[in-house]
Amino acid sequence: MEGLLENQIFEDFELSGMLASFQGKPAFFCKKIPDETDPGWLYPYVVYDMNMREDPARNRSGTLLLHIYCSDESGCFDEESILELKELESALITVISGTIYTPETQKTSICAVWNHSEAFECEPALLAESDEYTAPVWGLKMSFDLMSFPVQMTADPDPVRAINEWTKSIFDSAGIIAYDTLPEVWKPTNNQPALYWRLNSIVASDDQSNTTIWFDCKITGHVITGNVTDRTAWLKTLAEELNVSGELPLTEDSNFVVKRVTIKPGADPFQKGQIIVKGRYGFLRKTPEQGERLENLNFR
Repeated sequence: MEGLLENQIFEDFELSGMLASFQGKPAFFCKKIPDETDPGWLYPYVVYDMNMREDPARNRSGTLLLHIYCSDESGCFDEESILELKELESALITVISGTIYTPETQKTSICAVWNHSEAFECEPALLAESDEYTAPVWGLKMSFDLMSFPVQMTADPDPVRAINEWTKSIFDSAGIIAYDTLPEVWKPTNNQPALYWRLNSIVASDDQSNTTIWFDCKITGHVITGNVTDRTAWLKTLAEELNVSGELPLTEDSNFVVKRVTIKPGADPFQKGQIIVKGRYGFLRKTPEQGERLENLNFR
């Protein structure tokens, strides 16, 4: 993902122009910075790092940290400097937050969402073999949450596959995470939202028969768009279409029957999901194989 993030920054000409240039590229570095004595060195620059951890519910999650460093030889951190720093922060949020990264070598998509920013200041350091101090350095630490969207489809009968296929047939413009082949770097819009379905639970139903095994299933959906208004509209339309359809093709012999659809427009679209679909599906019990017929038996 590091390479995808760097390419995204380098290809955004407005943001690139707000950073210093280092060896012909924007000063955007992974984990560490080059030697500050290099004649090509200038401020401002950004150093980023990613911390990933295991998440039982979502496979992997983590944090993306960006440190913006600014400096002024005059040592004057005035209103103009604050404004420039805020503009750079805003540009980074606009470019990164809400972006879905899907490396070509991985099946899991990761979305970055801005969480918060904190100002910091570095104390001037004494230069080696000199009585002079370095110029004051200040900046912002920006924190982005990283949320994984792993593949949820399993084996037949697969209710997640069924709802993915149904969604694509009804909403062709939407990008379905962990189902469609998505661009490596993609930011959903109001006209082309991102949808993600994940399995929440499967429980054997109390209503069983001699011929059919029934399961009650709950699936959670995530709808990601550019703003809250369009997100709510998409949720409402999804809920209506699911209820109208009623049954989603599951296998040749079975359908996923939609029982209840609940939307929660105020829920976190990245972590919690805002639409819950409850339904039922079943499949025929296997008939016990008959053994070989025994003939010409004599009993004494």
